[in-house]
This record gives sequence, structure tokens and C-alpha cells, in this order.
Amino acid sequence: MARYADTKGYVFEEERRYPYAYTYRDYVIRSFNEDLPFNRFIIEQIAADQLDLGGDKRALAALGYLTLGRRFLNNQNDIIDDRIDVVSRGLMGLTVTCARCHDHKFDPIPTKDYYSLHGVFASSHEPGEKPLLGTNSLPKEYPQYVEERDKRQKELDTFKSEKQAEVFDKLRHHVGDYLLAAHDASKLPEKGKQEGLARERKLDPTVVQRWMDKLKEWQTASNSIFIAWTAFAAVPTNQFVDEVKTVVDELKSNSRAHPLVKQAVLATTPTSLKVVADHYSKLFADIDRKSKTAGGSVLTNADEESLRQVLYVDGMPANPPIDELTRLYDVPTAQKVRALQRKLDELDATHEGAPPRAMALFDNDKPQSGRVFKRGNPSNPGPEVPRQFLELIAGPDRKPFQKGSGRLELAQSIASPTNPLTARVLINRVWLHHFGQPLVSTPSDFGVRADPPTHPELLDYLAAKFVASGWSLKTLHRWIMLSSTYQQRSDDNPKFAAIDPSNQLLWRMNRRRLDFEAMRDTMLAMAGKLDVATTGGHAVDIVGTNYSARRTVYGFIDRQNL
Repeated sequence: MARYADTKGYVFEEERRYPYAYTYRDYVIRSFNEDLPFNRFIIEQIAADQLDLGGDKRALAALGYLTLGRRFLNNQNDIIDDRIDVVSRGLMGLTVTCARCHDHKFDPIPTKDYYSLHGVFASSHEPGEKPLLGTNSLPKEYPQYVEERDKRQKELDTFKSEKQAEVFDKLRHHVGDYLLAAHDASKLPEKGKQEGLARERKLDPTVVQRWMDKLKEWQTASNSIFIAWTAFAAVPTNQFVDEVKTVVDELKSNSRAHPLVKQAVLATTPTSLKVVADHYSKLFADIDRKSKTAGGSVLTNADEESLRQVLYVDGMPANPPIDELTRLYDVPTAQKVRALQRKLDELDATHEGAPPRAMALFDNDKPQSGRVFKRGNPSNPGPEVPRQFLELIAGPDRKPFQKGSGRLELAQSIASPTNPLTARVLINRVWLHHFGQPLVSTPSDFGVRADPPTHPELLDYLAAKFVASGWSLKTLHRWIMLSSTYQQRSDDNPKFAAIDPSNQLLWRMNRRRLDFEAMRDTMLAMAGKLDVATTGGHAVDIVGTNYSARRTVYGFIDRQNL
């Protein structure tokens, strides 16, 4: 149900292995052994980072439930869709992801409810530095791991720092190119054509769009630095030579126009808008070099400093956030960054000294409400929807989530004793594993298209009793396994077989095949080779020539080559 694997699936040029997937597997095993109440088990898997865990941070590993799915070439909306699915279908038997592109065809789940949950997970992120699960028992190889990791991290940081400086230089020394592209793109009606123009000129479409937005803002505010650009840009291309002298005369007498811009742009009469753009590029490139000579500090000349701020102040098109620079790398640089990052991730995934960490999920600093994607297309956003629980369960008077992303409130709503689905879905899954057939024939779909339960009163009875007993799985297993129904033989009875040939009413025990894991462990145990002493830790190879004799649950699971 939790689609556990030790790899991400196809992810192009990055490390395919999850370095700390095993910590989630170990968390699940420990939770079952300790009979952690199932409602708490659910809450920890969705929102452990929101709980007061005290000094024992091991529960953070529970968040692997959300983070260990496929990576879909790192398409964020597909990753979120998978998380919505594992939560809704896995825990409540609701196929909520059917409402991604349109209202659910059969169940009362509108598209707005899907994007309410989408907003919850879009307001969460995976931290670059995974949280430690404790330092009491660090591996003995830990010092060697730290030494090697610091070396690889330094190599990556040094390379990125050099390339980031190159990207900033390109943005700050080609201001005119971006101004000209923004001017030309603003005349194109379609966004796709605007982006095409930017790429054709080897410029970043997002940065071009930011220049377009800023120029529109500055035009309204009569920004002194770009008054000259606005004036020249307003002249039709086919009339530029005829009207340029008028524009030059007006700018010379305009006291609001920036003096250094006037000096640079009006030194000679421009013959085209491209010439004006080149003047702007040279002016800002000179200011950038002067700023670097001054150690990047504020320039003493007020006119020069006002130009420097266009290049260095947050929110300016020439100064995008650091985390966006990856998009601006050329292909060889991007490949080298991925290769260096892969070396780092490979060390985390394979070195015996790597301490256990949680594949965690944290809330964003500023959670945002979701927006409906019309027909599922993120490029065609529709109305905004609040982050809230499904109306089908919460009712029409539900309140939007208030705490951060809303993951904790979502988890509490799923694990609530008033939620009619969660306990029943779990009972049905447990029943399936004990009897070989479920009470509801579609364990992951309790919607209106599913067959009704074969024993509805039994399902309700066990669900209610399970919740009342404190959500104890071990207690549930005892009830089932000590029942006369479970303890039946699998012998045939011709009389009953004539009435109920498929044994839906459980007049005998179904004969079942062993799962692969149980079968392999049994064979190793019969041969006296099963290693039952070693528990937890990194996954091991169970299929190679020198296979491990550890229990199969610790086997390495490759998502693409299962």
C-alpha cells in the first residue's frame, strides 16, 4: 500500500537510490512490533514533523510514507498526485485522484476537493539536509563518511559557486538584450511565442517575463533609470530615424531622467532601439565591475548606487533567487552539477558510516491555497480553493485548515473515530491477508462502483470494536485468529460447496499461496541459513550470486526491475 522501494524509478541524470528509504521500513516494523495505535501510526506518517516528539526523533522516518513514491522525472504535480493517491486510496479507499482533470465520474468528489489536497502537499517540501534520527549510536565508520562527504560537498559547492557567478554576470552584463527581448515579446499575443523568442535569442523566458512586468510597473511610476528606454521604445521601428531627434531633445531637457543614463544613451544619437539596448548593457556592466572592485558594497556615488541596486536588490529581474539559477545553467554545467550531486547522494546511499536520517517532509514558510488546474493542466489555472478536507466526509460546514500546510489536520481528519472509512478500509485489508479474500472485493476502492461487503455487519462490528479498543492491531489479529472461522480446516464440503461454490460465506478456510517473502524466509530457515539476528539498516542484495541470508523484508527493492 505504501509503494515502498529503495529506488526512485526513472529520474534521468541523478542518483536513483533513496539513501534513507530503509529508515521508513524499520519504522513500520518497529511500529507493528510495539503495537503503535493505528490512528497514531497514520498521523505520524502524514505529519510527524508537526508533532511534539521530544528527544526521540525516530518517528520522523514515518514521513517516508509520503516521500518514497515514484519521482516521475521530478514532475512535481505528478509527485503530489501520487501522494494524494497513497493517502486517499491507501487509507480511506477513495479514488480521489480520479478528480484531477474533472469531477469524479461516479463518487461525490469534485475537482475542487482534489486541489484542496493538492494545496496541502504543494505547501510542503523535502529538506535538502535530511533530519538525523538520533546520534546515540552513530556507526563506527562515521568519521570516514564525514571526511569523504565534506570533500564531495566542497567540490560541488565550489563548482556551483563559480557557475552561479557566471550566470549572474550574464544577467547583469546583458540588461540591454533582456530589455529589447521584453519589448519585442510584449508585441506577441501568445505566451508560447514570447517564450520562443527568448529562447531563440538564448535568453531565459522567465527572466524576460520579469523584465516585461518590471518595465510595465516602472512605466507607470516613471522610473528615472528607464525613462529613456520607455521613450525610445515608444517610437515605431519604421519611424525611428525620423523621430529619434525629437526623443533625444526631450530627454536632454527632462530633469527626472537619470543623469548617468542620459550621459550613456545620448552620447551619440541612437540609430535604432538595438543601439539604445547596447548602451544600457554597457552602462550596467560597467557599474557591476565597479561594484565588484568595491567588494560588492554600497557605492559612494548616489547615482551609481541607484544603478547598482537594479542589479543586486532582491526581486529585480537581474537578481533571481539562488534556487532558480539551476534553470539558467547551460547543458554542460547542468550535467556536471547533477554528476557531482549524484556522487554525494551515492555516498549517502552506500557508505556504512552514513547515519540514519528521515526521508522527511516539512511545511513551507508560506503555505498557499491550491488552484484548480482546468482539465488537469497546470498552465491553465482556475479558481483558488482553500486547503481543507473532503466534503464527502467532513460535510458542507467544514472549515479550511489553519495550521501551516494543513497536513496535521488532514492526518487527524483521516484518523478520526468519526471518519467512517479509515477503520473499515484497514479491517478489510487485514481480513484479506488472513483469509485470502476481502470482505469488500476492491480493498482500495470503497466507492459506489465497488461491490458491497459480503458481511457488512461483520465489517461494521470489527471497525467499531477496533476503534473502541484503541486502534490496536495486535488485538485485532487476536480477535480474528482466535475465532472459529479462522480456525476452520480447508477440507471440502460438497453440501456447502453446492450452495456457496466461491466460499464467500467462509464455510471453510481458503488454501493460499505463501507470499514471496515468507516463502524465501521459510526455505532459508529450513536450510538452517536464515539470519534472524541482524535487524534493520541498509537494504541488502537477495538475488545476486552472493546473496544475503537476511530476512527478505530487508531485500533491496528496485522499482524499475522488481
